[in-house]
Amino acid sequence: MKKKIYICASAHFPHGDAGANRIEYIAQALSLASYDVVVLSCGKTPDSAMVKDGYVSYLGFRYRNLELTDARKEKLLSGYMMASLLKKCGATKDDIVYIYGSNSLFVSPVLKFCKRRQMKTVIDVVEWHQPFQYPKGERDVRYKSSNKTFTKLSPKTSGIVSISECIRDYYTKRGCYTDVFPVIIDADSISYDLSKKSRDEKIHLIYPGNPMHKDDIGVMLEGLALLSKEEQQKITMHLTGVKEEKLRAFLGDGASVFDRLGDTVCFHGWMEYDELIALYQSVDFLYMSRPDNLVTRANFPSKLPELMAYAVAPIGNRVGDYYQYLTDGVDAVLFDQNTPEDCRDAIRRVIAMSKEERQSMCQNARNTVCAKFDYKKWSKKLDEFMENLK
Repeated sequence: MKKKIYICASAHFPHGDAGANRIEYIAQALSLASYDVVVLSCGKTPDSAMVKDGYVSYLGFRYRNLELTDARKEKLLSGYMMASLLKKCGATKDDIVYIYGSNSLFVSPVLKFCKRRQMKTVIDVVEWHQPFQYPKGERDVRYKSSNKTFTKLSPKTSGIVSISECIRDYYTKRGCYTDVFPVIIDADSISYDLSKKSRDEKIHLIYPGNPMHKDDIGVMLEGLALLSKEEQQKITMHLTGVKEEKLRAFLGDGASVFDRLGDTVCFHGWMEYDELIALYQSVDFLYMSRPDNLVTRANFPSKLPELMAYAVAPIGNRVGDYYQYLTDGVDAVLFDQNTPEDCRDAIRRVIAMSKEERQSMCQNARNTVCAKFDYKKWSKKLDEFMENLK
């Protein structure tokens, strides 16, 4: 008889955000290891989904959602509602509950439910939030909530899935059972075509994230601006997920960099899903530079494996874990410091490559994803982790 695992997630499943993707691939890895996986999330079930006995069958597991539509209700009551849903689903002490979420209002009620029933629990920790990320610093209620989950609630679980070595080391020093599971994907579900890349003579870079969060878009743009005009004409930098006026407001006086870049930067604004995937398939390099701080050292950029699956090679600095999975000059262009000068020099390395060398690096990036980030490569380790829960 298969052992059952309930994944209780504060994310919106399916296809809600990076959290939903994380849950999907973890669920697939556990299903491959012969667990009976049920995902319970705060999302809303698509109208097109086939619901049977309250569940939707999906990629080898089942899911069921709270169907929340009120954001305030979700923030305040989703943990209690999730505990009620676990009870309704018939969760017992023989089952494992896997928690995804950093809001203590969500995590605490689920943990209490499991403790009363002597159930084994796992929490997936993907961020180490710091006061500087919040307007009110240490007094910000959002920081207090995430910090409580990180420091107080997570150590109370049977095991901690850490997205990075930085997070793992923190919990290991506190005597917690933990191991590292980076961002994983389903490489087989992502198609790529090298013939679609660089149809013109330019080298196409992309930054698909939120530049107001962990990445240093100002440094990245300044790095491009340090190139000569002749070099800039060989580059197109694609920005998705952010409007030009919003980024200009965020950069303030630094927005003058756009005057020096001219049409090197291409803003795409909001894109349909098919349009976005077509763009991913056509670009050559993911361009990303991060400041070195506790937040970035603890985090693992979720877009990196996904873009690599589209045969997009990373250009990035050595912060956190991700670069340890890559080989400079083979499947990535890596640099040390988050400075405009280091960014410029990395891009010059790319400009100096032949088209064949760039395409080889893109193919190698795809190969690395299949070998190191595909969920099928992590299924056995995740199974062993679950088997050793106390």
